[in-house]
Amino acid sequence: VLTTLGFNWGDLLILFNMLLWGVYSASLRLRPNIHWMSFLFLFALISGIITLPFWAFEHLHGYRLQANWLTAGTLAYVTIFATIVAYMCWNRGVQLIGANRAGIFLHLVPIYSALLTGAVLGEPLMGYHVVGFALILAGVWLAARRA
Repeated sequence: VLTTLGFNWGDLLILFNMLLWGVYSASLRLRPNIHWMSFLFLFALISGIITLPFWAFEHLHGYRLQANWLTAGTLAYVTIFATIVAYMCWNRGVQLIGANRAGIFLHLVPIYSALLTGAVLGEPLMGYHVVGFALILAGVWLAARRA
């Protein structure tokens, strides 16, 4: 199985985003002395501008945003929780304990993701999830003790 393993564009995008996230987190200590909301707004503006060509490409190929309540709810959730609240907490955490120690806690994301898919999408929690959670929590605990 490992010999046939390959990367697709989505995998490469995730790897690139991980690189950018590491640079972002390590550079937070160099952040200008401005209000956190202004800093977040600038990043959102830059991200929006960078995303425009991809939106245009999809639009030209017939992919359209569906204007319905599900889309509105999804955008509201992403705007409030996955952007404003998440960045506020992350930036504050990095400010308090530093990027190296805060980075350890990113490994908790799969746990939250699996729990949310169970709660929102009804996906069953399997034994391998519990084993994975235990391994992740043990690794985070061990790394947090050494950091």
